[in-house]
Amino acid sequence: MSKKSQAATEQGKETKKHTPTFLLELPLQVNESQAARLRAHLEAGRQFYNAVLSEGQKRLRQMRADPAWQQARAIPRAHKQERARAFSTLREQYGFSEYALHEAGKQLRVSWIAEHLDAVLAQTLAISLLPHTRQAESVEGRLRTPAALARGAFRYCSSPTYYV
Repeated sequence: MSKKSQAATEQGKETKKHTPTFLLELPLQVNESQAARLRAHLEAGRQFYNAVLSEGQKRLRQMRADPAWQQARAIPRAHKQERARAFSTLREQYGFSEYALHEAGKQLRVSWIAEHLDAVLAQTLAISLLPHTRQAESVEGRLRTPAALARGAFRYCSSPTYYV
């Protein structure tokens, strides 16, 4: 038993047992035109995802550059409601919310991307970004590096394998 497991058991907490997971991969057999269409859809999704992520990170940088951010950070943690209200006001002011990311997604889903991504998929991709942009914004005010965000973020497949 590992030291972590022993410490958790000693504290009265039981560790969660992991159940085995089975994964079945089936090759997708498509012709050349279907493969080209799939590649276009995946590329559009990847570019849209990256564009919305970039917009969220830009808004976060702007929000953190505001002097009100430092004032909100200076509020003692004991004043939870006041502190939360200050950060909430900043998020609203800089459009750092789920609704604001949906609106950004609507603006970015134009030209050729609109031909390959329907509104529901674009909205789903925008929703999947919110937790990762929120991870970047910590209560301490430290910005996580883009590499650290990418490790935890949903990665849209850009180079799938097709059997033609």
